[in-house]
Amino acid sequence: MGAIFGIVGEGSLDEVRAMREPVIHRGEYQQFWSPAPNVYFGQAEHRPFEIADQSIAVDGHIAADDLTLAGLFGRLGLEALASLRGTFALALCDGPGVVTLAVDQVGYKSLYYTILRGRFAFASEYKSLLTLADLPLEPDRMAIQHYLATKYPLGGRSFLARTRALQGGHMLQWRDGHATVAPYWKPGTHVVPRSREQHVAVVRDALLETVHRQVHAYERVGITIGGGVDAAIVLGAIRRVAPPLAGQFITLIKSSSIVSLISIQELTFTATEIAVTTERVFETWIVVGAMYFVVCYACSLAFARLERRVSG
Repeated sequence: MGAIFGIVGEGSLDEVRAMREPVIHRGEYQQFWSPAPNVYFGQAEHRPFEIADQSIAVDGHIAADDLTLAGLFGRLGLEALASLRGTFALALCDGPGVVTLAVDQVGYKSLYYTILRGRFAFASEYKSLLTLADLPLEPDRMAIQHYLATKYPLGGRSFLARTRALQGGHMLQWRDGHATVAPYWKPGTHVVPRSREQHVAVVRDALLETVHRQVHAYERVGITIGGGVDAAIVLGAIRRVAPPLAGQFITLIKSSSIVSLISIQELTFTATEIAVTTERVFETWIVVGAMYFVVCYACSLAFARLERRVSG
C-alpha cells in the first residue's frame, strides 16, 4: 500500500510534503519532486521506488507490455491506459500545468481531487487534502446520507463537498485550468449462445453460490437485504444453501456472555459475583453451564422442527 499526492498550479513542494503527513502509514519511503513548472508530485511506498521516470507518480502494481510506463505512454499516449493491468492510481505530467490522473479498471485504488482557486490538488486519501489551507471544510450531506443508508459511497463523491473521487476505469485531465473526466476503459461484452433454460440455470447457480458464500463464511447475526436483489429471492435461496441455522443462533446465545467484560448485568456477570462472594466457584459455574445447556438444547430442538417444516 502506497500513496500519491500532488498540486498543479500555485503551490510548493513544502505543501506536498505536508500532504504526506496524514498518510504516513502508507510507506516509509518517500520522494517529492517537480516534473514541470507549476506541477508538484509526492509519493510514498513501503519499498524502494521502482519507477524512475519523473513524469509519473504511481501507487500500486501495473502490468504492461512495455517494460517502462514512459515507453508505453510515449508510444500510445493516453490510449495506453486501456492496456494497463493491475491495481493502480497514477498521475502523469504531460507538460507545464498539464496532468492526467487515472485509476485501475475496477477502482481498487482510490484517488481524490479538488479544484481550488488557482490550482488543482489530488491525493490517494482525502485526508491529505485537508492539509490545504484553502480547502473549504464543507460536508457533502447527500454523500454522507447515501453512505449511511446503503453502506456504499455515492459514485464520484466523498464526504467533503469540494472533493471528488475518481471512479474505476476513468481518467481526469487537467489542462488550462479545467478538468475533464472521461472513461478510458469499458468492460467488453460477449454473448454466449444458450437456451432460455440454460441462462436461467446459470443465473440460479450464481445466485445460490453467492448466498452460500455469504451465509457460510462467518458466524453472522443476520444478512443485509438489498443490493438490487429482492428479499424474497435471497430468503428463498437461503432455504437451498444455508446450513441448519440453529448453530449460529446458539453460538450467539453463548457469545452473549462477552458483555460481562464491560460490567453489564447478565448471567455470566452475575455468576462471577456469586462465585466471588460465596467462594463456591465450581457449584456456581456448574449451575450456569446447566442453564446454558437447557436454553441451547431447547433452541436446537425448536430450530430442527422449524427447518423440517420449511424444507417440507
